[in-house]
Amino acid sequence: MFGYVRPATSELKVREYDFYRSVYCGLCRRMGKVCGAMSRLCLSYDLTFLAMLLIKLRGEEIKTGRRTCPVNCAKPVRAVEDSESLDYAAAACGVLSDFGFADDAADEKGGKRFSARCARAVSSGWSKKAERRYPGLVGGTAERLKALSEAEASLAAGDPDASVDSAASAFGEVLSFIFAYPFGGEDGDVREKRAVAAAVGQRTGRWIYLVDAVDDLAEDGKKGRFNPFAASYGKYELDGDEKITVRCLLGAEAGAAADALMLADDPGEAHPEPAAVLNNILSDGMRQVAQRVLDGNYRKPGRDKL
Repeated sequence: MFGYVRPATSELKVREYDFYRSVYCGLCRRMGKVCGAMSRLCLSYDLTFLAMLLIKLRGEEIKTGRRTCPVNCAKPVRAVEDSESLDYAAAACGVLSDFGFADDAADEKGGKRFSARCARAVSSGWSKKAERRYPGLVGGTAERLKALSEAEASLAAGDPDASVDSAASAFGEVLSFIFAYPFGGEDGDVREKRAVAAAVGQRTGRWIYLVDAVDDLAEDGKKGRFNPFAASYGKYELDGDEKITVRCLLGAEAGAAADALMLADDPGEAHPEPAAVLNNILSDGMRQVAQRVLDGNYRKPGRDKL
């Protein structure tokens, strides 16, 4: 995944930051159990956000414990233990990482293509494990990624009906499906949660697509690769007015996701940390990342690190 959907840690209370870390570290551990040890290298802030959302919507009671961290063996960390929300987020991370490697294997050249093919030889097993546990997850994701490829092809070909917005919406559908998948029942409460998860996923997906396109714009120009903004504007850079427009658009997407999340708020919730961290991400974290990307001083992480 991309690693853009992250909290503004300086704005979190200590207990909120500790809770976020425990979910982040717990997701890392569950990725090893659900998909395999190598999948932990693809640990992502974006899927930590999904895990937090599922914990919030389900009102899931979680337990934490002290565990040894393979990155820093000298310092045990507190991590969420068994959690269905984390298990699903781990599977989704494995599936999305697998599709990402497949895309790189097809689009990149030279050493990067070889590396992506080697990674794909391992990551294809992650998708198989995820599909056995969550039937339809891989197929549904593949179907929506195909629609994204078609939207981008239309934009690259100069189709007058294609736009950056249509491509962003196509990626939004990918995350909308993934976020809503765990809520498959038909009773009223489940339908409401599914609608909230789908809306948050759609808006977050649109935001990720747009901010990633801006972040990659200069590099895509150097390598002559497709970029939705370049295809729309006919150039591989944004001027001042265009940056203002994109900043407003990104703010609107994050705001719409926050509005959707508010529909699930419970004033009597016993554990306020999930909602507080999610609101921090949508209101402060994503705004800070967008600003840094537009200013040109954001460095995309390899393996996300707290």
